[in-house]
Amino acid sequence: MLSPIRSISGPDACCSGMIRSACSVLVMLSLFVLILPRVSLAEYENVAIGARPMGMGGAFVALADDANALDWNPAGLTQLKKLEVTSMHTKLFGIDQLLMDYVGVTGRVEPLGGWMGFAYKKMGTELYNETTYSLTYARQLTEDHSFGINLKQMVTQIWDTPDYEGVGVDLGLQMKVNDYINVGGMIKNLNNPKVNETLPMVYSVGVAAQASEDIRVALDVEKEMSDHSHFSWHVGQEMNLTRNFIVRAGYTSWPKRLHAGFGFNVYDWYVDYAFQNHQVLENTHRISATLKFDTGSIFTRRPKETEAPSSIVQGRDYELEAIEIPKVDKISINTASPADLAKVPGISRSVSNNIVLYRHLHGNFRFLRDLLKVPMLDQQVYDLIKDLVTL
Repeated sequence: MLSPIRSISGPDACCSGMIRSACSVLVMLSLFVLILPRVSLAEYENVAIGARPMGMGGAFVALADDANALDWNPAGLTQLKKLEVTSMHTKLFGIDQLLMDYVGVTGRVEPLGGWMGFAYKKMGTELYNETTYSLTYARQLTEDHSFGINLKQMVTQIWDTPDYEGVGVDLGLQMKVNDYINVGGMIKNLNNPKVNETLPMVYSVGVAAQASEDIRVALDVEKEMSDHSHFSWHVGQEMNLTRNFIVRAGYTSWPKRLHAGFGFNVYDWYVDYAFQNHQVLENTHRISATLKFDTGSIFTRRPKETEAPSSIVQGRDYELEAIEIPKVDKISINTASPADLAKVPGISRSVSNNIVLYRHLHGNFRFLRDLLKVPMLDQQVYDLIKDLVTL
């Protein structure tokens, strides 16, 4: 005969609570070790962020041209024309214990002559979680070559045990081959940081191409420098259905995953969604939101009141002579050919081609400041040409 159910109180209740908590931790650890093929303990930085990159199957190393570059390839930050703030939320495989949140901000820092970014990523619950704080710097080496570096503080918390901490370094490179093709490379964990265990380096190289006016395609290959690791191929594409709506699709070879997604924007708000399948567990859904500000810089250097403009030569042995600048007809950025645009002082042949390509992809410019969205046309070039062109 079954004995009656009795209530648990006092020391027994405390022990029962501890047992339940311990079981929760064990379940959490099992999820990380057994369920996620590419995510073991203290290797959480390999869990990708950003709905746009994941909608393209993770093929983003060469394409990285928005705030997602903070995680995918820091060198890509040099393509940003605006200050961007992005965030993402997901529940991996529909599992409550695998919640992930991400926030990043990035923009140009003129006093440093480059771009900087800050990011926060957390995965897990109070019982077990992994958190990364990152500081990013990127700079153009030449007109077509850029590099970027991440400095990461990684923290692992397991129930009531002491935290495990480590510092990691990522390095990214990006090169513009021509107006239609980019190549990129990324090395994660360059210093083999230790967070409870040593993290292996992860290499990624990729190529991205503007296949047509509305279609971009990308291919990446990734390899973790550890025993029994596989080459992982990532292929993806995105296509503009309208000026404000994009669809995406992609594939990952290891582990095998299908990806899909879409994105749309309203003014400076950009919202992206990505789907990732799993053969056994639930599918993963990612949602990202990004806000782009008109100012392209986090900090802007302003000359002191006592500082003379750089164009003036100071000294009593010199005299400035006024010169008359002849008036010229303004060039229309909505109708001019690349050859005509290249005649404008400050616009190179590459920039003129990018202006025309941007016009074909997105339609006529509505505002002059939309020129800042054109690749390779930064604030300095814009300030130089804004009085020489018109809509």
